[in-house]
Amino acid sequence: MLNYQVIKTHDHDHWIVLLHGLGGNSSIWYKQKNELSQHFNLLFVDLHGHGESELKDHKYRPTSLDEVSKDVVTILDNENIENACFMGVSLGSIIARHIAIIAPERVRCLILCGSVLYFNIKSRILLELANINRYFLDYMNLYKLFSKVIMPKKNHEKSRSVFIREAKKLQPKDFLFWFHFLKDAKSHYHKFKMSNIKLPSLHILGNEDHIFIKTAKKEAEKCVHSSIKIIEDAGHLCNIDSPNEYNKIAVDYIRNHFS
Repeated sequence: MLNYQVIKTHDHDHWIVLLHGLGGNSSIWYKQKNELSQHFNLLFVDLHGHGESELKDHKYRPTSLDEVSKDVVTILDNENIENACFMGVSLGSIIARHIAIIAPERVRCLILCGSVLYFNIKSRILLELANINRYFLDYMNLYKLFSKVIMPKKNHEKSRSVFIREAKKLQPKDFLFWFHFLKDAKSHYHKFKMSNIKLPSLHILGNEDHIFIKTAKKEAEKCVHSSIKIIEDAGHLCNIDSPNEYNKIAVDYIRNHFS
């Protein structure tokens, strides 16, 4: 089973499941933990190969979005959580969205931070550049390059440093596993586009999230169940760049869907 942390501060059944991005772990939510726990019970998940969820060669290794998503749902079963709001950042937004497709009865609503909806020209170029450079750079330098391209501005420096610091804990084989996983995920857009999800969904993006913001706006406009909030002067990890504004938006939205 995946490693996870439970913070149960309330008797009610209002839960948030938090899913981190590539190379991160549950600590990526450190600026949300205190605020969210004042209102909701929290379940932090370390995805495969991240944090304490090791991907050992001789043990089970998921091969699809379905398998990764079902492993997260298993935690809800283990903790007797009927349903929850799923909050995912970057890679975590892909997993959260897929859970809403394969197990909609377990999802009250979605909050997609820096949401990766599908791979546009910019993101496809980024993946191909990373694919070429992995033959010349070790995974850590590749990750630094990745973070600089996604979060290029001076005010993204804190987010980049957290991004890189946590990635150092990731084993090279696990980074490559998820890198190939992302490359494979881009071929499944038709399965998890937002129009297939009939649940309330909120996209929260920084206005400087230059790779993913256009696709998020486009999808939010097309889907009647989706809405979008843009945070000024913030990048891909807007939950770190502008935590106070992010937290207020998230808390207000989740409260509405647990009332």
